[in-house]
This record gives sequence, C-alpha cells and structure tokens, in this order.
Amino acid sequence: MMRPLLALLLLHTVAAFECWSCGVFLSAPCADCKGQPKNVTCPNAELGCVSITAENPDGTYYVEKNCVQPEDAEFKQEGCRAFGIRGAVGTACVCKTELCNGGMSTISISTLISGSLLLILRGR
Repeated sequence: MMRPLLALLLLHTVAAFECWSCGVFLSAPCADCKGQPKNVTCPNAELGCVSITAENPDGTYYVEKNCVQPEDAEFKQEGCRAFGIRGAVGTACVCKTELCNGGMSTISISTLISGSLLLILRGR
C-alpha cells in the first residue's frame, strides 16, 4: 500500500525542476535581472537552466534567465562560454541543478571577491 504512494512522491520530486526566469531585457542598466526573478518549473530537468548576459555598445545589458528549451541546441552542454547576441558578445551559462542560474552577475561576484580579498589583506 505504501509503495505506490512512495513511487508517486519520488516521481513528482524528480519531475519538478525549477530555474530562475527573467527577461528578455534588451537594455537593462546592469547585468542583473530588472526586479526580482521568478522561479519557474521547467519542462525537462535534464536540459537545465540558462543565464545570458551581454554588454551592449551603449553600456546597457542584454539579460535573460530561463529554462533551457528542447529546441535550444546551442545550450546542451553545461558550463559558460562566449555568446553573441544582438551584435554584442556576452556570456551564456548552462547549469543543471535546481535554481542554479540565479544569484549575482559575474561582474557582481568578481567585485565581491576582490573587495573581500582587499579587506582580508588590509587586516593583516
């Protein structure tokens, strides 16, 4: 009696996969989502999540976060790579763990790391 219920619970856990979603922002003021991104349920957990950012020639940013869709052939491999979008070269990152495409932009992370290292070194 418990086995069918357990199997149903496991099936739901495996089938549900979420990514952060925001954009497409064609000219955001920074490389982050405008406002709070939403978590959305993806159609296929094996495909993962994608985050695309690129600096436009005018200093604004192209920003997009979403589930990788089955027709997105260029996003099959996990990891980050240079990606051309709308005449700009940016970064496309694909990850395959739940809600892995959120958080701070690469620019924000590197600024945070640099600032932390500076504080550590000054404290010595």
